[in-house]
Amino acid sequence: MKTNLLPATAAAMLAALFSLATQTPASASLAQYPNLAYHNDFSSGTDAGWTQLSAFALSTGQTWNASTGAYELTAPANGYNPGTGKYGFAGSAVTGLTIGDGYVQSDVVTWQGIGAWGAWGVGSRLNNLATPLGMTGYGFVFEPYGNSGAGDIRLERLGPPSIFNSLGALNVTLTPGNRYTLTLETTGSSIVGSLWNVGQVGTGLVGSVSATDATYASGSAGVFDVTQAPMPTVDATFDNYLVMIPEPGTGLLLGLGLAGFLAGRRSWPKQS
Repeated sequence: MKTNLLPATAAAMLAALFSLATQTPASASLAQYPNLAYHNDFSSGTDAGWTQLSAFALSTGQTWNASTGAYELTAPANGYNPGTGKYGFAGSAVTGLTIGDGYVQSDVVTWQGIGAWGAWGVGSRLNNLATPLGMTGYGFVFEPYGNSGAGDIRLERLGPPSIFNSLGALNVTLTPGNRYTLTLETTGSSIVGSLWNVGQVGTGLVGSVSATDATYASGSAGVFDVTQAPMPTVDATFDNYLVMIPEPGTGLLLGLGLAGFLAGRRSWPKQS
């Protein structure tokens, strides 16, 4: 885990606060989420500080790779499902992190779709991480095989009575090869997932889904891919991962650290 704190100069502090205000969506104000709980840009080339997850679908053959400076997860459809097909699942959660109300954000820099591929996304309030078919929590995912054939963004409640329980969906059209940013806010029973053009959180909204659900109050945060036979292996790469929380304490210092991280985030080449 790496935490970037700004230099103690007035100019840097003002610039950082401006960056945070412009990159945080309107529904996640500075007053709601002043504290940076965790961030990682995977520049270390490892996934140290993360717990690799495979038990959710009893999958085998998954891979996790951060050696390129981003976090690639692959999930082949060779897991187990007591229904009609086999699930493949590859996930990873921030080790030792527990959040209730909070804000999760991650870029997705490569992804598979549109078509017969699996879903990928971010999770929050995750529990039972090592229990076969038992992981619970909330997920915000993109399904490339959505209802219109173009794709859906979906809020999912993970866990019984089904493995995935849809809380809401919105059809979106993504551009293959483009990069996007996922955000997931959990505030009491309010669950909000949003998809943005990369680097444009707060201004470049692609689509948003909200729901009310009070099943899970707290847990870890992470990323995951999931697919189901006969779909092929799903592959997605995440980067610039962060978690913000509303608890008081060292909020100003950590909030400024988050702003510095957002201001200094890696700039990806623009798509032609």
